[in-house]
Amino acid sequence: MSNEDERIDRIRKADQDWVNVIKMTPDQKFEIIRNAVLNYDTGTIDPLKNAIGVFMIGEHLGWKVLLLMHNQKTIQKYEKILGVKFCDIFPEVGAGAKRSIAWNAWCRIQSLEAFWRVVRGEVKSVKSAIIHMIT
Repeated sequence: MSNEDERIDRIRKADQDWVNVIKMTPDQKFEIIRNAVLNYDTGTIDPLKNAIGVFMIGEHLGWKVLLLMHNQKTIQKYEKILGVKFCDIFPEVGAGAKRSIAWNAWCRIQSLEAFWRVVRGEVKSVKSAIIHMIT
């Protein structure tokens, strides 16, 4: 099998993983963001911008990957700003999870350590916000 065939197979498999995901329409996504902007408290806008950014990429990466990239309190803060629970609207593991260095590191040690220990930071050198291109 050529590299191109393998790449196409990976894309098809990733698409199949999305079967059970609650897909939101663009209008539904816009409404969540609109409500977050309208209801945002005064103060620095950085948490709002960050919450919207995480919301936009969360469907691609999945909520477990988001927890490996951010601490739990930060994710909870973003959920509160947006008025959603990421585990209710995003796949557990999205099609883009394989691009996450943190996800790949966790996959290598998952038989040794529990996911939540990694999320809490009890396992060093796994949490990372870095992603890379799949070739």
